[in-house]
Amino acid sequence: MVQEKTFLDWVKQETSRQPNKQHDPAVWIRRGQDFLREYTLVDPALISLIAEIDHTATNPESAEWRKGKSILHLVNHQLRIDFYYTLLCELTLDVADHLVVHGAYEAHKQQLVDQGFVGDIAPQTSAQEAPSEKDRPLIRLFEVWKYRLSELNGCDFSYRRMASYLPLPRDCSEEEFASRAFETPADHKYGKLKRWRKGTIPDLSDFETFIARLCAGHDSDHYLAWMKAQVALAWGRLIDEEEEALASIATTHPDLQCFNAIGSYSAYWNHYQKQAADISAA
Repeated sequence: MVQEKTFLDWVKQETSRQPNKQHDPAVWIRRGQDFLREYTLVDPALISLIAEIDHTATNPESAEWRKGKSILHLVNHQLRIDFYYTLLCELTLDVADHLVVHGAYEAHKQQLVDQGFVGDIAPQTSAQEAPSEKDRPLIRLFEVWKYRLSELNGCDFSYRRMASYLPLPRDCSEEEFASRAFETPADHKYGKLKRWRKGTIPDLSDFETFIARLCAGHDSDHYLAWMKAQVALAWGRLIDEEEEALASIATTHPDLQCFNAIGSYSAYWNHYQKQAADISAA
């Protein structure tokens, strides 16, 4: 984006100065803070903490050094979240445009306007709460599908019934499987879906076959389900990376745990909601 290029050009200019003409740290801090406040949704309180970093600290074992390092790691964390959550919001607008072109927008516009394309699988855990496996996008995705299928069928669509759409190993027939297995085909499929719902990452081939069978005869639903599944898998990987990076900060500086931004998707969508509504009104 233009604003990012302008900021990076300034950084390049400043770092190319002669040593005796370098700006003091206060100038860098102010410019960085101004950029973050104007162009990102990084927490304002965290941006303010940047100015409190002790830039004279030289001992990596000192409390001042470790606190400054934790603050900068949190800024990096929130910048990554800012980038990816903004990307997810932009994806919603692309999906909306796609549905408009294919005459399928009306059936989905309420959800797209209210919470975006992926708001229903977004992590809801607050920064103060311990991470929950049940809050993973993939696990939420199966809950969303169950609700949607129950709605379409006018009755509860059980997970066992959902599992019936899974392929068997090497896509063999149920008769072949039953002749050489110690469990029924139905139990095998249900066990696999249960593992997926507990966080096991699906085999992509099995997952794609499952989605295609689940949405057979509904092309627009197939497209949306496949797209949302890809997002759920990628989002889960992002969360794993961020939680690993934040783990040491939560231990050494529990007062900074409040800056965990994983559960902040709705704040980003609030900034995009009007654009989605405008597509609806067009």
